[in-house]
Amino acid sequence: MRYIGISVVLVLLSIMCCIGCSGTPDNTGIPVYSLPGNTDIPQAQVPTGPRLNAIIIEPEAVNIEDQGSQIYKAYGYYSDSAIIDITGVVTWYSTNESVGYLTDKGVFHALGTGYAGVGAYFQQSSDNIVYASYSFANVFSRDEYPPEPVRNVNATILGNEAFISWSYSPEANIMGYNVYRTRTSGEGYDKDEPLNEDIIILNHFTDINPGGGILYYVVAAVTEDDVIGVFSHEAELDFNPEDPWDE
Repeated sequence: MRYIGISVVLVLLSIMCCIGCSGTPDNTGIPVYSLPGNTDIPQAQVPTGPRLNAIIIEPEAVNIEDQGSQIYKAYGYYSDSAIIDITGVVTWYSTNESVGYLTDKGVFHALGTGYAGVGAYFQQSSDNIVYASYSFANVFSRDEYPPEPVRNVNATILGNEAFISWSYSPEANIMGYNVYRTRTSGEGYDKDEPLNEDIIILNHFTDINPGGGILYYVVAAVTEDDVIGVFSHEAELDFNPEDPWDE
């Protein structure tokens, strides 16, 4: 009888372990939180689990040679402060498939020169889709040597103006910078039509009276040979100009 009792305990432990391990699907890294089958349980007792709050794509901007490729990674930031690699689970897409396309594993294949926004999203429920901020792929021809992306781009409101700032490029052959604006995240930029009339030699720019609403800004470095680099990470600005002071 003693041996029978030990066997029963082992079987029960095995079942409990299987139940505990069933919360995470294989090779995804995304926790699954199943709701109890009894719908009469008060809502306060229903486990919700951590929620996916944001997706970050790395690298945030990159130069890719024509017909070359680039591996992107997607990281999920959860409500319990966990950071999980969800590259193989998100849906990847390119905003310009004539420039390049993405596989379901986050590999960008360049097809022609130009730029494309690299995006990803994950649908964690029927009414909740989490989108990543765009990364940018700059596909260049082999006879070009484009500068690296500009870092730390920020946009803030100063009265009726939008103030854009960034970090200086560490490269020696940089002549200056161009600033671009759009109202559609990931697209709508034209490298030949920056906001600035002349090359910017400082690390900031003021966009005067851009109009209200959601705005997106990117910055690109320009070399002494007039080669324009990859767009920076987007800086989003909800532009609501301040009312003039009453005299």
